[in-house]
Amino acid sequence: VETWVKEAIDRPGKLLTGGARISSTVFQPTVILEPSPAALVSQQEVFGPLPCIYGYADLEDAIACANNLPFAFQAAVFTSDIHAALTTARLLDASAVLINDHTAFRTDWMPFPAGARATVPVVFPKPCAKCSITR
Repeated sequence: VETWVKEAIDRPGKLLTGGARISSTVFQPTVILEPSPAALVSQQEVFGPLPCIYGYADLEDAIACANNLPFAFQAAVFTSDIHAALTTARLLDASAVLINDHTAFRTDWMPFPAGARATVPVVFPKPCAKCSITR
């Protein structure tokens, strides 16, 4: 996480908060504004406390950017317009799209299709999940 944060702010994303190691295994919750599309934080899933904020000209631009990633296990849409939320959810190539909720939601037995462009069509997080679901 630390290397990816440094790369993102050197490219030049703006560090809004955090960005430092607390201990050898803990990194501060960090927020980066407008990291470069070429930065790793913009291209891959970060397994750490690191959300990034991006501005878009319109919804189509935001959806195209999100769908450009190789994998999207979860996505989130925040809006007061339920029609816009459902339309956006249908257009996002993610295994799960949450509406007005964060992507920390998880059910361990739930399989994750890795998206239309993925080489592995379904990922089962636990070995017994596939057996339980297909019985």
